[in-house]
Amino acid sequence: MTRVGSGGPLIDWTLKGQDRIAQNVRNLIHTYCYEIAYHRTMGLPGSLIDRPSNVQMEEARVKVRQMIATYEPRAKVKDVSCRLDAAGAAVVEVILGD
Repeated sequence: MTRVGSGGPLIDWTLKGQDRIAQNVRNLIHTYCYEIAYHRTMGLPGSLIDRPSNVQMEEARVKVRQMIATYEPRAKVKDVSCRLDAAGAAVVEVILGD
């Protein structure tokens, strides 16, 4: 089981296997809509940046599952959690199975 959070190291181009999949998932949860030129709809809603709410956290959880299923189908998602930290920032965590 691998935990992938919304924080993390920079991209490591040498990773292989499950580590590469986890890194790809991390990249997906760091992406916001309209950031990628030819994939405008890929990413989390920008409203999470300014005013995250409980309803948006649930929407983000669903969106993360959809993004992973679409853009990294090799990932076996066990759970996705979205919450607010003490500063009010959105924190996304994905649990991947082996």
